[in-house]
Amino acid sequence: KNYTYWFYKPVETNSQPTASSTVTDIVKWVQYRPKTVEGNYTENARTTYNGHTYVLYTSPSAIRWSDAKIWCENHGGYLAVITSAEENTTLKNLAGDTYFWMGLSKTPATNWSWVNGESFSFSDWGSGQPSGNEWYCGTYTNRQWNDYVNTTGSVKAFIMEIDG
Repeated sequence: KNYTYWFYKPVETNSQPTASSTVTDIVKWVQYRPKTVEGNYTENARTTYNGHTYVLYTSPSAIRWSDAKIWCENHGGYLAVITSAEENTTLKNLAGDTYFWMGLSKTPATNWSWVNGESFSFSDWGSGQPSGNEWYCGTYTNRQWNDYVNTTGSVKAFIMEIDG
């Protein structure tokens, strides 16, 4: 598969954003083709639910959300998409106390969306989440959802979903 991604990064400027600044005033969009991501990921657990296979991969060190996304796509799946309370419970049980990335993200200009394009209607945000200034979703305290920056020391796992 040959994917093109769009990411934003802050515009280098000497002035600070103001209340009237627009997204294009403070960020610029960057197109790139992702690198091949190889990581020290270990398959830790596996389950099936509703015709899909879910695989928990862990690492001894922190995992970037974007690297987990690319790795899943390069290995025949995608970061897990959670569309119901039952599916959420299944994946929480699969991961146990391990914090993991899922396939939910946003940008400053968009709403939360799943990596496979499915409708975002179910959520399990923790208290005070999403905080509004971080754009990648993983689990945290009480195994509820938390928004994070792309790299966080807390998340050392991800769940890959495979159709069929």
